[in-house]
Amino acid sequence: MSSSFQPLRSVSHGAAQTVASIFWPQTKTVGGIVERCNVSIADDGFLSVIENRPPTWTRGGRVVFLVHGLTGSEDSTHLVRLASAFVRRGILTVRMNMRGCGPGLGLASGIYHSGRSDDAKAVLEWIANRHPNSPISQIGISLGGNATLKMVGEYGSNCPEFLDSVVAVSPPIDLALCSERLSHWKNFLFDRYFTGRLVQHIRSLNAQFPEKVMALPESWNKGPISLARLDDMYVAPVSGFLNGQDYYRRCSAAPLIGDIKCRTLLLTAEDDPIIDPLPFVQLPRNSQCQTVITRKGGHAAWISHNKCHDFGRFWMDQFVVNWVMAGHN
Repeated sequence: MSSSFQPLRSVSHGAAQTVASIFWPQTKTVGGIVERCNVSIADDGFLSVIENRPPTWTRGGRVVFLVHGLTGSEDSTHLVRLASAFVRRGILTVRMNMRGCGPGLGLASGIYHSGRSDDAKAVLEWIANRHPNSPISQIGISLGGNATLKMVGEYGSNCPEFLDSVVAVSPPIDLALCSERLSHWKNFLFDRYFTGRLVQHIRSLNAQFPEKVMALPESWNKGPISLARLDDMYVAPVSGFLNGQDYYRRCSAAPLIGDIKCRTLLLTAEDDPIIDPLPFVQLPRNSQCQTVITRKGGHAAWISHNKCHDFGRFWMDQFVVNWVMAGHN
């Protein structure tokens, strides 16, 4: 289904929406009582998470679990805004840092990627053990959205009762198509931006923790810079895949979405410069999944023409929070 969204006229193009969402004035604090914890991922080390608990929250109350996207962390703008909105509504939030991200620098071996559903599962089950009897809503943004959908699809009919609902915002559910879309000349700047930041992250991790993160191959400096090439030359082989295409095939969430057994929202935009909308249209029918495709909105952006008192111009925040709260109520 599609939903009405009117973009702010000055940033109506998908690329402009995407950039504006990062630099638009927005909250940088979450509030509540803050606690940091490390979650074990067995022999691979630990993941860093941050919990924000409203003073009014009581045991058994709802928990929202947030997973960031590529080159992000607990401080990603989307996660901070959403966590702040839920805390204001009395809901405890947990933000996960993927492997090596944010305060998790050096805590785990290997690197994060779009298929790390086991890492998301480890944090989800840690939350359930920490807060028994609490219904959990998991929200993944972009890469975190694919990992979230892959996780719940892998659960299938064994989906735990504590996982009450799932939201995936701009998830790359078909990684090969998204890689092809990002490689288009129109998206050159986005490709260079994400690749450059990821390369810098890998080099920093390897310099500080060479025993945990492998160095980039020397041949990396002898060719064009693109995320597709980085996935093929480095991300895939160091993560146990044959090559980039094998990584994309085995980690794309699209084939698993038909197996999802809990209330789920997929939100994407036709003009997203990174995410191809075609796989969302072709998804098999699943009564548990609601797919919303807007004509405009960019990548995890949705800067609205209409300004809301509580959410400002961030339509996505309002839509997602209202969807989760509707199920809660």
